[in-house]
Amino acid sequence: MEARALGTQNGQGPPPDSSNPRPGRAAGSGAPGLFSEVCVCDTSAGTVRAVHAFRKGQQVHAVEIDLHGHGGAAGLRRRLGGKCPVIVLLPRSCYLIRELQIPKVLPEEIPAVLSLEVEAAMPPDLGDCEISYRRLENAGEAQQRYEVYVARREALRECLSPMEQLGVVVDFAVPSAVLWRLIFDLAPNAEVLAAAGAPGRQLEAAALMANGSLAVRAIQDSGEADASPNLETGFVEFLRSSLAQSGPDRPSLVVGWIGDRCPTYSMNGRVTFQDMNERLTGPQAGLGNEGADLRLLRVAGLALLGCRDEELLGAGNMLPATVVAERKKKAVYRSAVVGAGACVIGLLLLLAAAQVQIARCQRVVADIDGRMARVGAEGQEVGLRLRQLEAVRAAAATHAVFADILKGLHEASPPEVSFSSVDLREDGEIRLRGQTPSLAVPFLLPAKLEEQPMFEQASLKDAGQVKKVQGSVTEFNMSCRLTRSESP
Repeated sequence: MEARALGTQNGQGPPPDSSNPRPGRAAGSGAPGLFSEVCVCDTSAGTVRAVHAFRKGQQVHAVEIDLHGHGGAAGLRRRLGGKCPVIVLLPRSCYLIRELQIPKVLPEEIPAVLSLEVEAAMPPDLGDCEISYRRLENAGEAQQRYEVYVARREALRECLSPMEQLGVVVDFAVPSAVLWRLIFDLAPNAEVLAAAGAPGRQLEAAALMANGSLAVRAIQDSGEADASPNLETGFVEFLRSSLAQSGPDRPSLVVGWIGDRCPTYSMNGRVTFQDMNERLTGPQAGLGNEGADLRLLRVAGLALLGCRDEELLGAGNMLPATVVAERKKKAVYRSAVVGAGACVIGLLLLLAAAQVQIARCQRVVADIDGRMARVGAEGQEVGLRLRQLEAVRAAAATHAVFADILKGLHEASPPEVSFSSVDLREDGEIRLRGQTPSLAVPFLLPAKLEEQPMFEQASLKDAGQVKKVQGSVTEFNMSCRLTRSESP
């Protein structure tokens, strides 16, 4: 994309005329407006010519965007981004102007009332139209005057289609009359402004009437030298009409000229042409005829940077209602899609967070289960060890008691008594099995055992003689209990 700086410095041009009721300001005055940057486009020739106007510090600049050079439409979209408003300038040949006076109504009712008035005033074969308007001075306490712009939808589509082909979204489709009103604030000396294009191309002229309305006319520039035959007949008639409406108290007419080849023809001294290029856009050396038809776009861009009237652009926007409705529909659809996508993403994030939390809980539970299993295993092992220790301790105690039992049995039993089995039970009972040659000894043995301090409750269970090879012996079974002090 190739850009060419066409900016202006602060305070360029002559001082405003204090006698003129319009205050006026220089194009580079740097006064803040609605926009910090704006792109003004002209599609009247079937191709798009664009100027990017923007503020940089205390200066304002206008830069031509070359759509036919490197970058093309992609370069335009990349340069403008999403914040810079794009304004298409509708030429005078695209719309009609009507001045209407209606009763004062609520602001939201103005478009509908004006549409009814326009429908009644326009021929029926005009077809589907779009309107926009500019508020004029009140006609009285109960009446309001409006300058209404009417354009056929087909003509609007022709003007907007080149932008659609480039893929650039248009924010405003503004009749040139609206921008002419802003430009008149930059040129308080002029009663008529004329914008000259390249030789043979269409130009426009605008006159600001005493009642605040505008007269705008599309004419052709012959491109010849500055003599009377070279001013197109329609332009001359436009100047004569403006002279007639200015009244007898202003015998001369000041025409501000934007573009190259400023005429010197004075119509018998009644018209004075002033070159407004430096006043409105600053020095433009070296531009030649190639940049001449871009001057109006540059001036319009600089004028828009200083515009503070939001109603002027809002009410003057001719962007078709169907386009606005379709954009709103797409915006709602995009918002719904983005909202749905955000909800889906949120749900997925919540699901993922839940899965992560569940996994963490599962790991914690598994860790707790493992610890509990280890604690159980360790507890069982400790219990086993305790039981083993208890068994060892009991065995040690039982061994000591058993030794005392054998000692007591030896002391209480006669020498001929022998024991083949001594069984000590956990409850302290002692079961004895033995033998002796005498049948009477087993009956005397319980009394002998109870004489020992460690035995009690001794009793003979049974006794009988058994024949052996060397004779007979008496076998017996008896039991006793250890005293409490001797129990293991």
